[in-house]
Amino acid sequence: MIKKYENNYKNDLTLLKFQKLAYYCFGAALAYDLDNEVNGIEFEAWKYGPVNRKVYDLFKNPNDPYYKIDSTHHVFNDGNEKSKIFSKQLIELISAIVDIYGRLSPRSLVNETHEEKIEDQDNPWKKTYHSEKEHNLIDNMLIKHFFKKKFNNEEQKTFLPLGLFDYNSFLLDNIPIVAFKDIFEVAHYLNQEINMLKL
Repeated sequence: MIKKYENNYKNDLTLLKFQKLAYYCFGAALAYDLDNEVNGIEFEAWKYGPVNRKVYDLFKNPNDPYYKIDSTHHVFNDGNEKSKIFSKQLIELISAIVDIYGRLSPRSLVNETHEEKIEDQDNPWKKTYHSEKEHNLIDNMLIKHFFKKKFNNEEQKTFLPLGLFDYNSFLLDNIPIVAFKDIFEVAHYLNQEINMLKL
């Protein structure tokens, strides 16, 4: 995920953005029933969205709240660490998620995890977060159920993220009017749009 992001985007990958991208990758993996490949991963409901505690503890920097993550970090280059082999499907899912959500600012990603709904159903963070008792564990079944509806549903309707550029042109009376077959089609569409802008 880190290398894909660095190759495609000029913006720094902050810990906040990394957490949100990891959450969407995790949600996509569950949506496509790749639970066994992401087994043991958990997210907590923090003030600014879902957070994986292990990732937070690994990368936090008390002297720099806007700490940047890059592929030269020792965690990614530790010879003692066995790199996990992922299936082709999971790698493609991660690539599509980065292509879509990597375009959003950290703030937009926070808003996305806070505000998005599906069929008037609140998202897993919103169902779990309580300001008086933060850091509650988000139930993975809630995440799976939500992201199945979002990314891999029977109607084959997947929509653009709320915070994407020119999103209002895809709304009529605040209802999305353009649906895509799946997240791969969304990623393909966005890549085509960017390539057209470069011409």
